[in-house]
Amino acid sequence: MSSFFKELRDGSERACALVGCAFLDHCLKSLLENQFITLTRAENKQLFAAKGAPLADMAAKVDLSYAMGFFTKTHRDDLHRIRIIRNAFGHAPRNVGFSMTAAIAEECSELSINTDPENPVGDPRMRFIIGTLELAAMLKVAKDYPPVGKITTVGNALVGSGFTSALLKKTSGPLP
Repeated sequence: MSSFFKELRDGSERACALVGCAFLDHCLKSLLENQFITLTRAENKQLFAAKGAPLADMAAKVDLSYAMGFFTKTHRDDLHRIRIIRNAFGHAPRNVGFSMTAAIAEECSELSINTDPENPVGDPRMRFIIGTLELAAMLKVAKDYPPVGKITTVGNALVGSGFTSALLKKTSGPLP
């Protein structure tokens, strides 16, 4: 089992929220860097790490990635929910938990995770973990198959000449 998943599953609730969100933030940064020209270390720092850097916070990375067509509104909203949950844990002066705090439990219940409708996942921490893993997988696909041209959505699916088409070609062979 990966150490990342083990930390999400077995670590404290605060560690789960902070580590899960930090990983997604890293994935978003990597996704964006993959689309940029080759930057020097100093230029990269000016974009992502310097005081007042335009892409220093996760919200900016989420919104820019969405505007570039990497994922749907549903994914954008879920990434913001994960960020909000992380902030609730990170800024709490006392011990909080996924089920102990109504606002955190509500955000977790709003995550659009893929589960069996016959056996929905109600546990807020497990919903957070599943949501984090699904979003990480989606960001990996988005990095490997970046959008090309105009992307539109139909329901939760991305449609266009971007990574969805490339993924279909890669997994199913040539499109007819």
